[in-house]
Amino acid sequence: MIVAFTLTGDVIFALSIGLATETVQFVNYFVYETIWTNYHDKRLRIKIEKTREVDIKLDFDFLKEMSFEFSQTDTYDKEAYESVLSFFDKLLQNKNLIEIQEEVQRDKNYFELRHKARSFRR
Repeated sequence: MIVAFTLTGDVIFALSIGLATETVQFVNYFVYETIWTNYHDKRLRIKIEKTREVDIKLDFDFLKEMSFEFSQTDTYDKEAYESVLSFFDKLLQNKNLIEIQEEVQRDKNYFELRHKARSFRR
């Protein structure tokens, strides 16, 4: 505003120029942010829709640990029970996991034994 006053010599005109400058900057920033946010969100949404599969690398130790943790799960929900059993079945069906099938079968048996007398609510 001091520069505008120095150039114009009028306080009212310098104040008007200062306010107009700030208003234009505000509008430009607002428009830029609105456009960029919409563009970025749209691009991210498209990327998420395209990548439905996740490529995860798991090692045997992690799968054995996960199997053990699932075997310790105590659930009263039939969906959770069936999901854990499905997890065990998928591990046992996988031909690449022959090395750990004994541990997985042991964990599955323990899980089934733990829930043997359980009546699930629906």
